Amino acid sequence: MIDLNRLFVFTNSRKIRDFNSKFEEQLIPKAITIAEFEKKAVLVKDRFEADSVYLLVLMQRASASVKEAREQLKIPDEFFAFLKNNDYLFSFFKELAIQKKSIEDIKFSDIYANFEEHLTILEAVLNRYKELLQKENLYDDIVLPEIYNLNEDYISEFDEIIIEIDGFLSEFEWEILNKVSSLTTLKIIFQTSKFNKKLVDKISQVSGINNFAEYSKFELNLSDKTLKNIGTVNKKREVQTRSFATASLECAYVMAKASEFIRDGIEPEKIAVILPDESFSELLAMHDFNRIFNFAMGESFKNTKFFQTIEYIVTAINDKKRVNLDTQNRFEFNEFEFILDSFGVKNELFNKFKNHFEMSCKFNFFKELINEILSLQDDKNVEDLVFEELFYIENLARYFNFTLRQICEIFLMKLNTLKLDDIGGGKINVIGILESRGMKFDGVIIVDFNDDLIPKRSVNEMFLNSKVREKAGLISYIDRENLQRFYYENLINESKKTAICYLVNEEKIPSRFLNEFIAIKDINFRDDEYAKVLSRVQDGTRLRAFDDEVILRHDFFAMPLSFSKLNTFLTCPRKYYYSKILGIKPALMPQDSQNTSLGNAVHTALCEYYNKFEKFDLVEFEKILSSKEVSPLDFEILMINFEKFAKKEQDRFVQGWRVKACEKELSRSFEGIMLTGFIDRIDKRDGDINLIDYKSGSFDKKSLQLPFYEALVGAKCEAFYYDLKSDMELVKSASSIEDLRIELENLKKINKSEINFSRNVGVACRYCEYKIICKGEL
Repeated sequence: MIDLNRLFVFTNSRKIRDFNSKFEEQLIPKAITIAEFEKKAVLVKDRFEADSVYLLVLMQRASASVKEAREQLKIPDEFFAFLKNNDYLFSFFKELAIQKKSIEDIKFSDIYANFEEHLTILEAVLNRYKELLQKENLYDDIVLPEIYNLNEDYISEFDEIIIEIDGFLSEFEWEILNKVSSLTTLKIIFQTSKFNKKLVDKISQVSGINNFAEYSKFELNLSDKTLKNIGTVNKKREVQTRSFATASLECAYVMAKASEFIRDGIEPEKIAVILPDESFSELLAMHDFNRIFNFAMGESFKNTKFFQTIEYIVTAINDKKRVNLDTQNRFEFNEFEFILDSFGVKNELFNKFKNHFEMSCKFNFFKELINEILSLQDDKNVEDLVFEELFYIENLARYFNFTLRQICEIFLMKLNTLKLDDIGGGKINVIGILESRGMKFDGVIIVDFNDDLIPKRSVNEMFLNSKVREKAGLISYIDRENLQRFYYENLINESKKTAICYLVNEEKIPSRFLNEFIAIKDINFRDDEYAKVLSRVQDGTRLRAFDDEVILRHDFFAMPLSFSKLNTFLTCPRKYYYSKILGIKPALMPQDSQNTSLGNAVHTALCEYYNKFEKFDLVEFEKILSSKEVSPLDFEILMINFEKFAKKEQDRFVQGWRVKACEKELSRSFEGIMLTGFIDRIDKRDGDINLIDYKSGSFDKKSLQLPFYEALVGAKCEAFYYDLKSDMELVKSASSIEDLRIELENLKKINKSEINFSRNVGVACRYCEYKIICKGEL
């Protein structure tokens, strides 16, 4: 039976989810993270917790009030400059606070000239900061250890509290736990290793118990100081290792090993890809075409269209780039104009930024600009995060007067740290090492197992270098590095299979930590075979551009042939190679993006209309079209043109034609080739059939599209383009089904042979989506 008066405390929320999953169709015990527990376990009388913005304000005021802080420590007294250089002050003061140390405790050594004098200045800043907090009845993490009380009512709700510890606890945290243990039964679960001696020594100190056996699991009752050995730790020492010259090949290795683990019976959910450097996730995501991975760290916000739009606007103004987004200027666009136009930015919006860039900016004006940029994208998750950060900017603007340039820089600085949740990812976990603490996975794949990352070296902090830490009794850099080793060792020990890869080049060597394990070289496949994984085709093609010839075997008919595939190859074999073989998704060119969006809206509206109504009615169609994303100007032009369409449709209705299908998907064998495709519209009258393809823009009458659709239907029919751009006329193709037959026969002759995917260089290259990787127009 579940004891609901028992509380379980874990290092992170991922461990809680794992814990909860074990209680199917049962009441789930109460479980929270250690950070949540500490928040609830303490309270501060007669004070309120300050928000992060106001803490910045108070720290800046405290620094500005100490003249020496500016003159000798070069701490900026102007807030905008201070905002970009404040982290070290907060981290320095907070570490001293939670380790129950004062600045006096580290005034003992000539670490460098004027060391003690600089500490005295920092002490003055800290004291002034504390005074400002006290004056306004506020508190934060820096003063909390000095003024807190234990929340005895909360602690007393539980008969027993069980805490799993995977790393270090601060002196402040140990102080809280000792007080909690006097109110209720408090048990600490931990395991020992040669890499977490710092933790074991501290537990020995607080419990009075010595001689903890290595690689064992213990339960310490801190209330009555009793110890129970609850198991031994598996010491798995065999790991598969593989070196590579490039990070992309590491990605291929990850995919190959994940597939191998699954074939060996390990469930995808029980496989973890561990990233010592989480930025590797961006490269891995680029190669994850089949969405097999779930990225715990999410996607960097800086990759969003919203962030890049602001960044390009700000950079263009700062660097004094020419920006003229008039449509008639498109063929002369520079990089910034090209990108901003593709994002949907117009001259009016850009000039609002430019004309007010160095002027004092009210928050409401900045918010209006941000809303305009938000309107250019439709990601609700992006919008929610942006509004949260706008609240931060609004709070700052209450205290300080910024120019638009400064607000933009602060805003970008904040957005740059954000992550978007990975929604719709696969089942295989991709996580950073800290997120993996305390977790168990049957299959573990670790990338970048290099000496500079495992363990990740701590960069010397201002005022607290390794020598100061050692003398002051603070957690040393060696302790922190050993803790990382403990995390990796634990993951490997708990797994059934572990695969490790690393880079080897002039700058990279494998981590010396590998010496702790029995490394078995993984030589089942050559590097070029791993490269084939990235190409997503069996023949191992790679991205080749510029003057490279692309000659390779290819099966055009391995999958049913669509008109898009056929037309792409006939238009330009090299474009087919990029698009259909390598699977590179094209970015819409600026001149196409708006037209494509408008065309899609019209197509969708017509399909939606004829799924509801038999006869065309302009008023009803207007209601449907108005719900689509069409600009007011385009909408008015469309409605004028569709008056002609209404008359044309009325004439067809009188003639007896009825719309029988929209967006109809068909597949059929023709000349021994399986064809597939979607037909915009099929009209019927008695035994007659019309196939219709809507065209909102210009089109080539010689295209094989309509003969292809006739072949798909297989019955006697007539096919037309419906020209929606001008006269609303039905236009016949200039090509015949015989022309299609000839091209398919040509394709059969070269199929599966050595095919030269050459460029068809011409005027069309100027508008090609792949021109930046193809020398046709580069």
